[in-house]
Amino acid sequence: MTIEETLRFIHCTDWKGSILGLDRMRKLLCLLDNPQDRLRYVHIAGTNGKGSTAAIIASILKESGYRTGLYTSPHLIRINERMKINGINISDKDLCKAAEAVKTAADIVVLEVGLGGRLDATNVIKFPEVAVITNIGLEHTEILGSTLEEIAHEKAGIIKKGCTAVLYQQPPEVEKAVRDTAQKKCAEVCMVSFSALREGAETLDGQYFSWREWRDLFLPLTGEHQAKNAAVALDAISVLREKGCHITDKAIRNGLRNVRWPGRLEILCHNPLFIADGAHNPQCTEILAQSLNKLLPGRRFVFLIGVLADKDYGRMIDTLVPMAEMFLCLTPDSPRALLAKDLAHAIKAKGGKATAYDSVEEGIFTALDASLAFPIICCGSLYLLGSVLEKFQATAKKWIRKKKLAERAKLSPEDRKEKSAAIMNHITQLESYRKARNIFLYKAMENEADLSSLPQLPAS
Repeated sequence: MTIEETLRFIHCTDWKGSILGLDRMRKLLCLLDNPQDRLRYVHIAGTNGKGSTAAIIASILKESGYRTGLYTSPHLIRINERMKINGINISDKDLCKAAEAVKTAADIVVLEVGLGGRLDATNVIKFPEVAVITNIGLEHTEILGSTLEEIAHEKAGIIKKGCTAVLYQQPPEVEKAVRDTAQKKCAEVCMVSFSALREGAETLDGQYFSWREWRDLFLPLTGEHQAKNAAVALDAISVLREKGCHITDKAIRNGLRNVRWPGRLEILCHNPLFIADGAHNPQCTEILAQSLNKLLPGRRFVFLIGVLADKDYGRMIDTLVPMAEMFLCLTPDSPRALLAKDLAHAIKAKGGKATAYDSVEEGIFTALDASLAFPIICCGSLYLLGSVLEKFQATAKKWIRKKKLAERAKLSPEDRKEKSAAIMNHITQLESYRKARNIFLYKAMENEADLSSLPQLPAS
């Protein structure tokens, strides 16, 4: 199959909807001779921070010399992003040949849960080396339960008999739910208390922090929440060390320094400042607001935003309105999306200034026009984020060209002539120009090229 045919095959089952449970996955894996039983795992569940924590652990394991698989979801631009070996996305060829893909060997796999935990398709694995549970909040309440305790029981379903669970510092009812499950499974719980976390210098490009015995670690992910995710990852690494994994302090430092996780306070452009963040629920949005107030205190922002209709977007708006100059509303590429005009209406009802746009390109273009006075923050949905990341560079180039043409139009004829002469002089000094000129002249001398139709070449 071609990649297009493969994607059609993968997505053609969407009409059946998401069905929680492991029966279908177990039947499929049985047909493939249960390849999952031949691998080691770090299994990660939670509401927020799963992906960042998974990326940090995978980066440290890779730096330690382990061939490391990483599975996360959803993807931002291409489905290949969900499956990586040593940081490299699965190729189109391997994706098309599913049998080849499942036989791709790894020493250890960092496996992110998609929804919940107990009945998530990833929970077909028999035994994880470590079960990691990140920050838990209210999400998918119609499926996972209406309280934090009920949701915690579902997340804790990834804990298996005899494994070690690493738990992000949680409210008491969440901790109790996880400990109850762990006790039933005879599993040890390592509770991460952030009292040992020490923050250091932080900029938009990353932060320094210290955790337990490790001092002055650099993480290229910003925000206090990312330092906490890293602390959880480091405790999971400590468990792996106790289980015999050879992971040096140098590998830990390099793994943290080299981790890459797109769309988390990611700077797409410094001038103008354009930041993309995956905040897509009230909890994430509050963390985003805290990070922006810390990194860019006193600033107001232009929010390029789109949300899903089944999220509590009212609370998300409440968090962002006080710091927003304006909202540029888009419709994410998802059947669950809230229409841009409906989002704009909801924002105006809460006192914000909002305009709906029909396309991502139009939204980016308008945001860049406003960026001369205010930083731009793209957030609200991972589906929107993927579309913006995919189209940003091409749209930004068009915007820069338009801006330069507008600046040129304001020049007097004399200034234009002077500017053009300066540009021509710069071009003729380039080594690449000189080489091309000499080739043209040589070809003409050999009667292999006719230069009469070309503009006169300036003398060197």
